[in-house]
Amino acid sequence: MAEPILTRATSRTPPQIAGPARLALESRAWRVRLRSGGLVWNRPTAVIVWQDGVERRLPIVDVTRRRQLALLAAGLICLLAGLRLGRGP
Repeated sequence: MAEPILTRATSRTPPQIAGPARLALESRAWRVRLRSGGLVWNRPTAVIVWQDGVERRLPIVDVTRRRQLALLAAGLICLLAGLRLGRGP
């Protein structure tokens, strides 16, 4: 059976002790497999904190990615507006 072209996996690092708490990093990986190679994109998604018997998930907000998506959207809007205005009567 052939492997999927696009896969997503979430993983956690082993817990590390930091004072009275244990910490682990959670990350998400996207993998694109092609015949001649592939691409892997990893990004951190959260820090998991265990303290006093309670597990908390603290999400990591990727501000750079949000700004990149905003710039891409603004560029597409400008491109579409330019194409629409450039047609003439």
